[in-house]
Amino acid sequence: MTKLTPEQEYKVNQVIANLEIENMHVTPEMKKDLAKVASGEKTTEQIIQEIKRRYTHV
Repeated sequence: MTKLTPEQEYKVNQVIANLEIENMHVTPEMKKDLAKVASGEKTTEQIIQEIKRRYTHV
């Protein structure tokens, strides 16, 4: 699990809250991806490419 600072954790929770307000369910996998982006472990582009590979069967 990615270790976040209190500030990073707060920001991730804010993103999750905004998604939930918009009726967008946040999966545990999404929470892990958000934490990786917040910690700098991965970029949003890397996460997007992983999701595309996961759901594209080419």
